[in-house]
Amino acid sequence: MAKKKEITMFTAPACGPVRSAGDVESKDYEEINSKQARHDAIVYDKWKTRTKALYRWLMCFLIGVVTAMVYRGINGATEHLGDAKYDLLESYIENGQLAAGYFVNLAIAMALVLFGITIVLMEPAAAGSGIPEVIGYLNGAAPARLMSWTTMVGKIIGVICAVGAGLAVGPEGPTIHIGALLGVGILNFCLWIMNLLGHGHFLASLRNDV
Repeated sequence: MAKKKEITMFTAPACGPVRSAGDVESKDYEEINSKQARHDAIVYDKWKTRTKALYRWLMCFLIGVVTAMVYRGINGATEHLGDAKYDLLESYIENGQLAAGYFVNLAIAMALVLFGITIVLMEPAAAGSGIPEVIGYLNGAAPARLMSWTTMVGKIIGVICAVGAGLAVGPEGPTIHIGALLGVGILNFCLWIMNLLGHGHFLASLRNDV
């Protein structure tokens, strides 16, 4: 069989080196779930199958709780930022300073947007809604720094700035990316703890490609 020709690399503006789709292989984030596979798992290694399922459910529960807490923090930050902005504008309106209130509102929005843009320029992988990036990652594409903790911090700050500035955006899409980042971080942290205790093999099977 002839050797497959190497595909030319190209550089995406915000993602770094990416391969053409012809050289991409989907990640095995889902296991085979056929009737025969379930039968074999029960017959040949019933204890291992049930233990792995238990760890998977515990990890999903932990990731869901942490993601909900982070989302609540983002929502609370945007609410406090919006309340402070509108309280300031209300004082201008009550004093009859409509033009001053308008320009103050514009200045606050521009400052938040510029700060968010600066964060994205420092961490380009934090740009975008997050859903296409996660789908692409699960299908084999791995843009540079897509799953780093600095990307998560940039994503959180960027969402707060964008929503707080009053842009026509929401935290729903970025929350998907943040949840994926938290999932990777939590699983790696738990795996590190289990390795210290000498039981890392219990979680190693859940670390598919992350």
